[in-house]
Amino acid sequence: MSTQPTQPDEIATKSGYWPLPVAAEYVGISFSNAKKLAQRGKFPGAFKIGRLWRVNPDRLRDLDTQAQEAGK
Repeated sequence: MSTQPTQPDEIATKSGYWPLPVAAEYVGISFSNAKKLAQRGKFPGAFKIGRLWRVNPDRLRDLDTQAQEAGK
């Protein structure tokens, strides 16, 4: 019996990129808002392959690290 993935890294695609809904959840926004940001080029690391949006998780982690350092 398999268990549901609990961390974004566990459901990354084989390429290592996250689907946009996973990235949206990681940053705490809705999928629709994430899609709007991605379409405008404002979602870090987001790119489109055909109809599907993917996100480079390293770009999101970099933002998270920068935000933590700025809060010090």
